[in-house]
Amino acid sequence: MKKLYIKQKVFKILDHYPIMDENQEEKYHVDQSIRWIGFRVDVTNAQREPVFYIEKEVFTFLPRYHVHIEGGGEYTIQGQFAIFQTHLEIEGFDEQITLKGDIFDLDFQIYADDRLIGEIGREFFTWGDTYELTIHEPGYELFIISLFLCADQIRDDQKGN
Repeated sequence: MKKLYIKQKVFKILDHYPIMDENQEEKYHVDQSIRWIGFRVDVTNAQREPVFYIEKEVFTFLPRYHVHIEGGGEYTIQGQFAIFQTHLEIEGFDEQITLKGDIFDLDFQIYADDRLIGEIGREFFTWGDTYELTIHEPGYELFIISLFLCADQIRDDQKGN
């Protein structure tokens, strides 16, 4: 099991922040790009080498994000809105990905088929938004980070509306 920590700034226009490991060492770095239309986030490793990027599809009714893994691989995360709830649908995996918990508050568990592969939790009583990502299966680390980033953007967009 591995834990990663994300601390976002209180006052932000764009997201630029590190993702830290249990030893408070930078493991990844998140950079949101300025775009007139759409949304793009680049994630690099500690040496600033590209790991993956996320682009939001522009002309869709529901938010739809394409995650592009460096060296190959792609999957899609789409928001599905229901009354008082947000659901995320993930396409591009051989396994059935299920999320349980409160996605809007970024406090939920992630399952692949029936296996718990990760958890995202919000830390309270901190200055700024602080999150803990728990990765139960190492092969899903990048997926859990990208899932957090997409859910966070959907939440920010909903707050803006």
